[in-house]
Amino acid sequence: MSGADLRSLTHVAMGTLCVTLAWLPAAAALAISATAVAGNLWLLPRLAGGQMRRAESAWGTSDRGLILYPVSVFVLLVLLPDRPTLVAAGWALLAFGDGAASLAGRHLGGPRLPWNSTKSFAGSAALIACGTASVAFLLHSSAGGRLPFRDALSLAWGAGSDSSALAGWITIALIAALISALAESLPSGLDDNLVVPWIGAAVLLGLTAITPLALELGAITVTRRWASMLALALTGGIAAYLLRWVSLSGLIAGVMVGTLVGVGLGVGGFVLLLTFFVLGSAATQIGLVSKRTRGIAQERGGARSSLHALANGAVPLACALFALAGAPLGACALAFAGALGAATFDTVASEIGKWLAGPTFLPERLCRVPAGTPGGVSLSGTLAGAAAAAVVIAVAGITDLISDSWGAALCVWIASAVGAFAERPLALLAASEQPHPEALNAANTLVGAVAALWIAQWLSPASLTATGLAP
Repeated sequence: MSGADLRSLTHVAMGTLCVTLAWLPAAAALAISATAVAGNLWLLPRLAGGQMRRAESAWGTSDRGLILYPVSVFVLLVLLPDRPTLVAAGWALLAFGDGAASLAGRHLGGPRLPWNSTKSFAGSAALIACGTASVAFLLHSSAGGRLPFRDALSLAWGAGSDSSALAGWITIALIAALISALAESLPSGLDDNLVVPWIGAAVLLGLTAITPLALELGAITVTRRWASMLALALTGGIAAYLLRWVSLSGLIAGVMVGTLVGVGLGVGGFVLLLTFFVLGSAATQIGLVSKRTRGIAQERGGARSSLHALANGAVPLACALFALAGAPLGACALAFAGALGAATFDTVASEIGKWLAGPTFLPERLCRVPAGTPGGVSLSGTLAGAAAAAVVIAVAGITDLISDSWGAALCVWIASAVGAFAERPLALLAASEQPHPEALNAANTLVGAVAALWIAQWLSPASLTATGLAP
């Protein structure tokens, strides 16, 4: 058996342990996962006699994936201590979905994906099929009491007859698997061991809070809001295009994202998205000539394309759509603000840091680098980013998108910083030496959204259940 097949089969086999989360207390599961990280780092490569390691791996004595697999589960356990069903589902997507994709891609062959020649249709299909089956089994078993997960009552779709509930869980599992497969297939340079379970669990967190009745009410909201939100988005998009802040593709993508955000979270959501865009674009235009002279300016004079719009807008858009579909409005709005706060912090810090060209350092090496170096951090840029994130929070409070309590504002500001500074660690853990910058931007917003929800559990728990915030 080849080393690659042994790794994939081990990858799949370890996934069977995800059902143990139905019985394990949160602290015990966390301790075991931490032990697994240590064991995979130091013990497994020695026991496997080197067969588990990729020949091209340059990270110590172990293959990177052997470490990131338990790390991804550990992070889910930290972030979702009271949602073991979702942790198990994210783990299942990683183990059975991604593991099957690796085996199918190697042994079935077939045509490659047009947008990523390293991935195949067979691999993506395997991820979707095996991921859907395993996640649907876990969700249905938890909601139906067949597995004693302690968060079974929080799975909103579980009501109804057994057959209708099963159909609902299969649908939810399929959506999560499809989105995970799409994210895994993109040439982002990020590691699949992080992308698949984290995105899958995030999608499931929103989907499992939706009920059929809420979907019907959301459809009514769409008919009531879409025309006014489209008009607002078109007005803002055309103005940005005339200012040359966006390209034609950026205009189209921006109007789409803006309209859907406005439909989901009302005028407050649209205004907050517009605030991020204005602050980010203004920071890009400041000192553009100087940045262009030094070769560190944004391409096309800072005009954002559809790729920029989707990278920074995908997670906020998902938050708005979850709110529209009936997920808790307070939690969706808080995650939305955290995502845009992180995007604003990161964009403004980067652009102002380039312009002022103050002392810039790589945090992991503690060495000085030229302004504009990927991953470089400067004091001036950081302060500018922090101030810009504070503006986003102020706008969110003024528009009643989030609670006006200091706790909600503080948790979003902290989440903004966490999301912005997550870029460098994610880049260092990436499968590629140069991960796609827009993939890192999307990851920043996801980290900001999740961090806002996590921190709010301690600083502002009332804001997670607030209703009627977004007018």
